[in-house]
Amino acid sequence: MTEFLELEAQDGIRMPWNVIPGTKQEAVSCVIPVSTIYTPLKPIPEIPVLPYAPLRCRMCRSILNPFAIVDYVAKIWGCPFCFQRNQFPQHYSSISENNLPAELFPQYTTVEYLSSAKTGPAVPPVFIFVVDTCMIEEEIGYLKSALAQAVELLPDNSLVGFITFGTYVQVHELGFGLLPKSYVFKGTKEVTKEQVIEEMQKDPWPVPADQRASRCTGAALSVAANLLGVCVPGSGARIMAFVGGPSTEGPGSIVSKSLSEPIRSHKDLDKDSAPLYDKAVKFYDQLAKQLVHQGHVLDLFACAVDQVGVAEMKVAIEKTGGMVVLAESFGHSVFKDSLLRIFQSADDNLGLSFNGILEINCSKDVKVQGIIGPCTSLEKELIAGFDQEAAAAVMARFVSFKMETESGPEPVLLDATAIASDRILLLDSYFTVVIFHGITIAQWRNARYQDQEGHEVL
Repeated sequence: MTEFLELEAQDGIRMPWNVIPGTKQEAVSCVIPVSTIYTPLKPIPEIPVLPYAPLRCRMCRSILNPFAIVDYVAKIWGCPFCFQRNQFPQHYSSISENNLPAELFPQYTTVEYLSSAKTGPAVPPVFIFVVDTCMIEEEIGYLKSALAQAVELLPDNSLVGFITFGTYVQVHELGFGLLPKSYVFKGTKEVTKEQVIEEMQKDPWPVPADQRASRCTGAALSVAANLLGVCVPGSGARIMAFVGGPSTEGPGSIVSKSLSEPIRSHKDLDKDSAPLYDKAVKFYDQLAKQLVHQGHVLDLFACAVDQVGVAEMKVAIEKTGGMVVLAESFGHSVFKDSLLRIFQSADDNLGLSFNGILEINCSKDVKVQGIIGPCTSLEKELIAGFDQEAAAAVMARFVSFKMETESGPEPVLLDATAIASDRILLLDSYFTVVIFHGITIAQWRNARYQDQEGHEVL
């Protein structure tokens, strides 16, 4: 157990099985799957930071590591994944058994590389605050106070955007007064971010007594995503949405404005009787794909007694690696403490990471089946390596071979003699499927023989 804890402290990795099954059958028979629990951002003390780009295998793009086989005389290293032999570049010419680069040290199984100058200057962190104004004055006051404290904690080089929404979406320009601002500001007056927060007001549009506020949450988030996509694509940015009620207007709405219509419940979702749910989920799924492509994150701070639509927004938050904070009010300590904890850190470093890409290279006989966590697939298509003509020829030959060597399906006559204690019968009548278990089979099933070792065939 001590060895496993040491490996976790060194690399941030824990595995249920620390011995990989040798065959596919052994892997299938494992009740607990062969898996890895990995913490990408785990703080590792004294982690080496290498001031150059990683050396990659020219075949599989794996990185030089302590498990590589090195020929110090010929200046060649063998990739432990694909066994490709690679020549060391010129700046590794002084390598020897007594003069190893840091990435070959046995204890340095996890290292960090500094991005090279070829990638261009680093873009400062970007934050877009998307604020709901369809709330009572007291809630807006709480939110203004919390946002003012959070903005003060941001690094000086941060880029900040501010969007408010209610019946309409308003994009505020911060810190420059010569261009048009939101309608509540004068075009000749310079506006600071502190003034924008301080002058934030409740949505001026009246709300009838028998209706909900007109809140266009989906449209505001879409505007924020599009602005980031145009201004800072591929760089670290977060959309931080502060919502105080359900969306009732535009894309992503979860309920109508009329108070006579109740908000969908868990029972409605289970019965698929929520009329706006599927449409809203589809909208946020498209928004998630856009944010993932741009490398941006969506965070949600939902502070209301009523539902705000977290079930619909869930897909966008999870796929982008965002966070959710739920509280009854923006004046609640849960919201205030959570918001400040995000931005409070030492050494002018927020401790936030953006636009991370996880690449997994495996040995020849190991395949990745899936991943669970706040991430999404890059959706890299394999179509570029697909030969359609060859595939058509192969499938045609395969079908013709089966027709020559195997007989076609034959119907089985069912009558009383077909029923036996050790037999399973299946009847497919197109609309329904009937399965009959003989008494012996039923007893085996009730005894859960199929779950016992040695009876997997059941």
